[in-house]
Amino acid sequence: MDIKDRIKMIMDHEQMTAAAFAESIGVAQATISHTLGDRNKYPSTDFIMRLHEKYNHISLDWLLTGKGNMMEKSKTTLYLLLRIQKIRPMERVLQKIARKSH
Repeated sequence: MDIKDRIKMIMDHEQMTAAAFAESIGVAQATISHTLGDRNKYPSTDFIMRLHEKYNHISLDWLLTGKGNMMEKSKTTLYLLLRIQKIRPMERVLQKIARKSH
């Protein structure tokens, strides 16, 4: 089972159409079609993060690797989420500085 299959499992679990799922994570429906299509091998990091932010009860380890339980959070996942939470505010500060310098 690849990551596309796991994304479909999440959609099934949440009982959502592609359109509703896309809206729930803040992407265009075309993004879902592109992500799940045959030509695309792997979803973007932004897509994965949006999905995980909205459906944070889904294990990030399971989503990325297929290992473990769909609903189980690992120590690795919790560590990564804490790191991301610390990095994101810093990104905003850097973006403001960059805008002011232009």
